[in-house]
Amino acid sequence: MAEISLLERSNDGILQPIERPVLAWMAQRLPDWVTPNGLTAIGFIGACIAAAGYALSSWQPVFLWLATAGLWVNWYGDSLDGTVARVRQIERPRYGFFLDQTLDALAQLVVVIGIGFSGFVRFEFAILTLAVYFLMSIVALARAIVSNVFSLTYAGIGLTELRLVFSILNVIMFFLPPKPLAVFGHTMLYPEVLTLTWAFSMLISFIFAVRADLQKLAIEDTPPSKN
Repeated sequence: MAEISLLERSNDGILQPIERPVLAWMAQRLPDWVTPNGLTAIGFIGACIAAAGYALSSWQPVFLWLATAGLWVNWYGDSLDGTVARVRQIERPRYGFFLDQTLDALAQLVVVIGIGFSGFVRFEFAILTLAVYFLMSIVALARAIVSNVFSLTYAGIGLTELRLVFSILNVIMFFLPPKPLAVFGHTMLYPEVLTLTWAFSMLISFIFAVRADLQKLAIEDTPPSKN
């Protein structure tokens, strides 16, 4: 099994050229009492705020702005905790990796539950999308074990890019409230159409990614020859 401390982080997100220097600038200016664990907690609180905003938006769409604010509080804590640890040279690779991955999964579940109660996306569609996202996350973790490279993005899209997409969609849904559409004989809202399109696209990507990785590993990881 790969040692977590030796894992190479790969982040080729579209927003990385902007995000990386911004995070470094912020980390260097934070007071000492702001710890990586404290920032991790802030990130999770942001996810809870986003979930509450989505759930309340079923009552008043104005709460979509609260959901958006929660997404960026989540970004602040979740993206800055590791940067602070690296800047201060106080990294705990195994502890930090385990805490970050498990709490991220819980935060994503909380946000998706909030979206499911928003009325903009049916609960079952939201959970399906989360399941597909978790499949892609499992692939990333499996690749980290077999290749010592932990990829934080897929096709240039990571959590930061997804937060931006969700924020833009929140603005669109506020100013253009979804109305029922007829899609293949079923009535859906446009956020649901987008959700299902993304979920099935990612599912297809998952299948092709696993197939390509298995073909590569089958060549690299040949069984020992018998004498």
